[in-house]
Amino acid sequence: MKFNVRDLGGIEGYLGLDKGVDGNLKRYVVETASYNLSTAISSNLVNVMAIRLMGFGVLELSILTISRTLFVTLGSIVALPLIYRFREHRLKLWLVFGGLNRIGWALSIFTVLLPHPLNSVALVALVSAVQVSGAVAGIASTDTLADTIKPSTASRFLSVVSSINDIVALLALISTFTVFNIASVDTAYWILYIIALASAIIPTVALALLKEVKVVRGDESSLTNPLDLVLKYKSVALETPTAKSYLMVTSAFHLAVNIPASF
Repeated sequence: MKFNVRDLGGIEGYLGLDKGVDGNLKRYVVETASYNLSTAISSNLVNVMAIRLMGFGVLELSILTISRTLFVTLGSIVALPLIYRFREHRLKLWLVFGGLNRIGWALSIFTVLLPHPLNSVALVALVSAVQVSGAVAGIASTDTLADTIKPSTASRFLSVVSSINDIVALLALISTFTVFNIASVDTAYWILYIIALASAIIPTVALALLKEVKVVRGDESSLTNPLDLVLKYKSVALETPTAKSYLMVTSAFHLAVNIPASF
């Protein structure tokens, strides 16, 4: 039997959404797919680009890798009080910091035009900035979606989005392989980063079309000191068995995967 999306009630039914009332979530699908296409190319190639086009050695590559890990952590720490201080404007934070993240990654190729060692400093500084902005945008987007997605449709919607992102990652891999096989190595990097820059514009436009979602506040709204807010969530995470176990598993996973993957 031939499958047709219409059998599920159109694209809304396929995504597990209510017809006609989830424009924000449909735009989010476009945003996350194009965002992942852009960053799957630009962020994954930055280390090899630095080695090939900028002559990075072990020391420079180590500094770049440490900066990527350190500043995404710093961004997560900064993001929590920032998002809760400006929750009514979290969509704008998502737009601004998300744009800095994806466009910053795509612009990293231009640091090769600078003389050495200025190009090395510029690349590390740029990567550090986009890591901080990406962490802020990630928390802003998660907080926004938490108030947007209905619990009854969350599992189906997020599963479909995850599948779309996997397909996009595969397309990025195929595109990278194809370009490197039809162009010289140096030219291939420029072509791929231009593709990444072009695809970075799409999610920025999609985000600009989103409408601010009503904030659902908990008891954290009474906390005016950002440090109190951080300590509150730290204590909740450490005192709740489920949350504590989740943090231990995810921390071990990221330690095992991200550090060697960066090299």
